[in-house]
Amino acid sequence: MFLRSPDEGGRSSTLALEKLRTFVAGLVDQYVAVVGVRVAAEPDTAHYAPLTTALDKFHRRLHAITQLLPNTSFGE
Repeated sequence: MFLRSPDEGGRSSTLALEKLRTFVAGLVDQYVAVVGVRVAAEPDTAHYAPLTTALDKFHRRLHAITQLLPNTSFGE
């Protein structure tokens, strides 16, 4: 998905990891933008409880991604 042709000497895995980091960072940015729009559009703070639960789960998943992808800080 992230490579067109494999290289010798581990260069391909480094390239794939960098492309994966960029891909994941883009998805996280999109998610944060959508959540920001949702929070801004919510007039009543009583509906924040389900959103808080969902964000807590998402944070745990981001932390797991940070453990799998070195040199990232999505879960902080």
